[in-house]
Formats: sequence, structure tokens, C-alpha cells
Amino acid sequence: MKTDILKLTLVGLLSLFALACGAPAGDAVDEDPALGEDFDEYEGDNSEEENVDEEELAVDEEDLGAEGPFCGDGFVDDGEACDDGNDVDGDGCSSACEVEAFEGETEGDIVIDLIIDDLGSNEEPLATGCTGAIAVSVTDGILFGDGSCALPNNFLDYTVSGQVDEDSVVDGDIVITLNNRPHALPLTGALEDGVMSLDFGGVTLITSRIRGVWDGTIVADFD
Repeated sequence: MKTDILKLTLVGLLSLFALACGAPAGDAVDEDPALGEDFDEYEGDNSEEENVDEEELAVDEEDLGAEGPFCGDGFVDDGEACDDGNDVDGDGCSSACEVEAFEGETEGDIVIDLIIDDLGSNEEPLATGCTGAIAVSVTDGILFGDGSCALPNNFLDYTVSGQVDEDSVVDGDIVITLNNRPHALPLTGALEDGVMSLDFGGVTLITSRIRGVWDGTIVADFD
């Protein structure tokens, strides 16, 4: 009988000792299934946000590319010989931003100022001049023009010739005929946005004793 009591007491002590040391490894607490479902739902939401950000980034990159340099934006970028801000051919700068040989014809305005100085006289020089129309044409970079105008007591005839280079700079001369005597004067200017502006001037002898001081302008709009 004493032996059975001792055995029961020993078993009880061992049970208390096991409880004090914790539950066995095989009896671990199960994970909460709701916790796993919440975690999976969070991962899905985060993935969708990343996809949206990537799509927005792609759109921004496309917009950025569209705003970059291009032919026709009015700025001469790398690889462009010119850029006049449009995609029209035949206006001096092609739709591929290449320089074109300007061609056209129009009627412009000419102003001629002349001071006549008699070198053998003490009288004040005479200031005179005239205005008129001048027919102007440009073909393959070659400038030509002619016309006439009336002085108070005479007529002036004139012809213009020159070249228009790739930079639209004009260089040539104008020959003015007065009393059957030609007077050649240097002519310079430029062709910009379809408008040619030219200046000329110089000093020549109208006769052996009369000097002429010339000054004038030509404006021709090809548009």
C-alpha cells in the first residue's frame, strides 16, 4: 500500500514539473488563419499600386520625349541646317530643316537720294532724288531687278544684280544711268522672313566737274 502511494506521489510531481517547464514542442499554438488572409490582401494591394506607378512613369517619359527638340520648333538643333518654325517647303528652309535655294519675284520700292555738287562753283550743292517701283526676282540665288524714276529735270534708269548666299546675305551692285552715263554703286543687304532689304551708296562723277553723292534703299516683300 505504501508502495502505491509513493508511485502516485512521484507521478504527480513529474506532472507538475512538466507543466512548469512549458508545453511540449508538438503542442505549439496554431497560427491565426485570419492573420494570413490579411497579409495576403495587403500584398495584393501593394502590387497594384506599383503597377499604377509604372504606367504613370511610362506616360511621363512619352510626354517628355514629345517636348524635346524637333524640326519646326523654331530652334536650330544638332543635325539641322535651319529651322524657321514651320514644316513648309519652298520658303528657304525645308520641312526637313535643310537650307533651300530661295526663289521668287515681286515688285519692291526704291528710294534714291542724290546730292549734286559743282566742283567749280561756290554755290551750295543741290539735293534731289526720286522714288519708284522696282521689279525684283531671285532665281538659283541670283538677284536681278530694274526700273526707273523721275528727277525734277531728268529720268533715272537702274538695274540691280547680285547673289543671295545660304545665309540669306545679299551682295551685289546697282547701276544707275543718268544722262546716258552709268554709275555703279555697291549694294548689300539681307533676305529675312521673305522681305529683302538693301542699301546702296557712293560717290561718282556725273560729269568731269560735277560730283554726285548717292544714297538709297530697296525694300521688296516676296510674301
